[in-house]
Amino acid sequence: MPDSRKDPTLANNEIDMDYESAFSELDDLVQKIENEELPLEESMALFERGVQLAGHCRTLLDDAERRISQIIDDEGNTAPFDESA
Repeated sequence: MPDSRKDPTLANNEIDMDYESAFSELDDLVQKIENEELPLEESMALFERGVQLAGHCRTLLDDAERRISQIIDDEGNTAPFDESA
């Protein structure tokens, strides 16, 4: 199966990448769209992939924020350490 990171025309609704990799690919796509004269279809495929990557990054950031909020309460205190765990 082709690598969807190299072929932006592939429809890939489930992205299995860490945040840094997804953000890097998104940045590369933005640079390509902004700096190159591309056919409309290729631009649209890159844009669609960018939307997928942006959504994936947002999900990863939301998950990280949720995890942090579980560790730190509203006053900035960390959760008590449970020695029995």
